[in-house]
Amino acid sequence: MAQYDDSQGSRWWTAKSGDSRRLQCVQTYRRLAQANEPRRESMLRWQRLYHNQNLSTLGVPTVSKRAGRQDMGGTALSWNAIKACCDTFTSELCDDEVKVTVLTSGADYETQQKAKKLDAYLDGQFYELKLHHVEPSVVLDACIAGCGAVKLWIDGDGENAKLALERVFPWELLVDDVDGMYAQPRCIWQRKFIDRDVLIEMFPEEENAIRRATRTSDDAKEIGYLTTSDQLLVIEAWHLPSGPAAKDGRHFIGLESVTLVDEEYTRDRFPFVFYQRFAPVMGFWGCGLAEELEPIQIEINTLVQKIQKAHHLLGTSKWFVPSRAKVATGTITNDMGDIIRGDVPPQVLTPQTLSPEIYQHLSTLWGKAFEVTGISQLAAQQMVPASLKSGQALSTYADLKSKRFAVAARRRHEFHLEVAEHIRDLSRTIADINPQYAAKTFSKRDLDTVRYLDVDLDDEVCSIRFFPTNALATEPAQRIEQIQGMANAGWIDPGEAKRLLGFPDLAAYESLSNASYDLVQSMISSMLDRGEFVGPEPMMDLGDGLKRVQLAYLKAKMQKVSEERLQLFRDWMVQAQELLSPPPPPAPPGPPPGAEAPAGTPPPPMPSGASQMPPPPPAEA
Repeated sequence: MAQYDDSQGSRWWTAKSGDSRRLQCVQTYRRLAQANEPRRESMLRWQRLYHNQNLSTLGVPTVSKRAGRQDMGGTALSWNAIKACCDTFTSELCDDEVKVTVLTSGADYETQQKAKKLDAYLDGQFYELKLHHVEPSVVLDACIAGCGAVKLWIDGDGENAKLALERVFPWELLVDDVDGMYAQPRCIWQRKFIDRDVLIEMFPEEENAIRRATRTSDDAKEIGYLTTSDQLLVIEAWHLPSGPAAKDGRHFIGLESVTLVDEEYTRDRFPFVFYQRFAPVMGFWGCGLAEELEPIQIEINTLVQKIQKAHHLLGTSKWFVPSRAKVATGTITNDMGDIIRGDVPPQVLTPQTLSPEIYQHLSTLWGKAFEVTGISQLAAQQMVPASLKSGQALSTYADLKSKRFAVAARRRHEFHLEVAEHIRDLSRTIADINPQYAAKTFSKRDLDTVRYLDVDLDDEVCSIRFFPTNALATEPAQRIEQIQGMANAGWIDPGEAKRLLGFPDLAAYESLSNASYDLVQSMISSMLDRGEFVGPEPMMDLGDGLKRVQLAYLKAKMQKVSEERLQLFRDWMVQAQELLSPPPPPAPPGPPPGAEAPAGTPPPPMPSGASQMPPPPPAEA
């Protein structure tokens, strides 16, 4: 069997010295970049098709001009099926935000409360990292280039350390095709252009070397360099440890002539989270919508340009007049009422521009683009079929649409789960340095801060799951019918139904009508979470409050909440019952001594212990 030959230094992480590692890492990067050039060319072609621009590089789109035909007076027409399908897919998939939920198994109440707070911590980090803002761009990258990615890392040192997240362009990443055959590569490279001054601020100890660094002509060509820009190509590489106890993990950041970071890498995952519509059959990269639709889009472009040219030349009427000469073809233009001289009687002629089959073929190709990708043309136009009137019909239609995106939606959920795992992993690292590290958490009314050390749970006692933030429909008719069905079945009361509707024009009314409900929920939270007793108010809806506190008490008892806090619930229910059933009012005072009682006043009660008068004897007959 042939032995592995590493004469080119591909196993850069095994080099003995820092300079050797840098040289081998950069050389390996250059070889991989050359080998991956066909993929980069494909990504550039797909970007051109999506943007309808003749982009010169994958660097700066603004330096290129929009594709057009000068003989048509400017930009050519475009029926961009790729853009329509990619934009619709992104909008449909990212229609609602994904909520990750931490679940526990057989845990006590304290652990369950920790899981609840970890839930809020993750939501707060998603908000601070702007994940829901970045996510549509990542999904769009997957539609165009086959793969989208975000990168998570720790930014800063000591007490200033915090989590950071950014979108990563797929063409900035390099993976050896053989290493990524099973979609689990051991090495990944990232190339990124960073301003020289910014790089100096990031690594001040290497200021002199960074100022002396130069860029190659290949780097300048790659990004479409402008003379006013001073950016350097920074190479970052990771090699995962070969096993739990292995010491061969490595992380490198540097230029061709400067090593900025060269350290051991102990994590068992790369700092990236990837999204692909479908898992590739083999290899690391997925297949995007642009790649799927490229042949159809090219044919559509050809037909549209042919139709546009035909309409410019033949779409207006022409005057034919007698002449001894033959028809002067050089005078044929697209001007209105143009005169062409020839041996024909005077007449106005409006010729047919193109065969109707060409228009039909174009329409068929446009519909086929949506058909092969499973995207509804009505969804692309933000419309629903006119025949669908009832909420049930809309619900069925929405269910059919969601099934087309079932696999892509599941992969989106997995994307959020992996981001959550990265957040937990990196938060532990930060908390080891700064125990006060916390995230801002948001509820309906409050802004709070949760320390990570207060919510850190072992993987053995918790599991993270995902749920859509809104299980009800967004279409008003469909939402109303769903809530009416639950109310008619007795699953929810009318007040809860109004809260679930959530229409903006009901918000002001609901904020008042839900005041008693909100107050009860606040009291329950105070007793359960903080052990603080807040008694019932006479002016609140005591009947509804008593029912909700009773249910909360039973749930708390089942969760084995401490007896002290359970007693708070009992005291609340006793006080509420007393307010609901007040004692009878005291009897009115009797008349003063010596005064006769008013007519009809019952005699005063006998004093305690006094003997009863015998009944009068019966009257004699």
